Amino acid sequence: MSEIYHYRDKQVVLYKRDDTPKWQARVKLPTGKWHRLSTKKIDLDEAKKVACEEFDQIRFRDQNNLSFTTKRFSSVAKATKKELQDQLVSGYGKVSFSHYVGVIDRYLIPFFGNINIDSIDYKKLQEFDQWRVQRLGRVPKKSTINNHNSALQRVFALALKNNWIHPFQENLFRFRSGNETLCQSWRYPGQD
Repeated sequence: MSEIYHYRDKQVVLYKRDDTPKWQARVKLPTGKWHRLSTKKIDLDEAKKVACEEFDQIRFRDQNNLSFTTKRFSSVAKATKKELQDQLVSGYGKVSFSHYVGVIDRYLIPFFGNINIDSIDYKKLQEFDQWRVQRLGRVPKKSTINNHNSALQRVFALALKNNWIHPFQENLFRFRSGNETLCQSWRYPGQD
């Protein structure tokens, strides 16, 4: 890395690695961490434009309460599943963790898998509820809904911890009143 260029008050850094002729970039996130990317450009001016646009996009997303980096739901769910399994193996996990792993595999990943985790909203949760009824062939019991919501909350907690969702999005899955989460507050027809 012999050539290094700084832009935007040293919050955008362009550099070259020895193994590629293309410019690489580091862009400082609002959290203080660095986001690395390839500009896929050989020309310095074009690389600067790509890196600065990425910087501007991150700032815009932060100012509009959107996450600045995101992941597919399946990636976050698999990482959550690994965390739960590791805790079970180490002896620190709860019995319910094995149930959450099953929910993640059988319900959450099949439905939400390729969706960006930061784009899941109340409407998508309602669609999941309807899909789950079709998949189960019946209206799920409250304990089933609670189990699924707990697994879903685990996935979103990991996403929040890694800044893949904005903090306000986690409120979709927080408790509203008593034991009811937003997902549980939507009722199936005829359910009390």
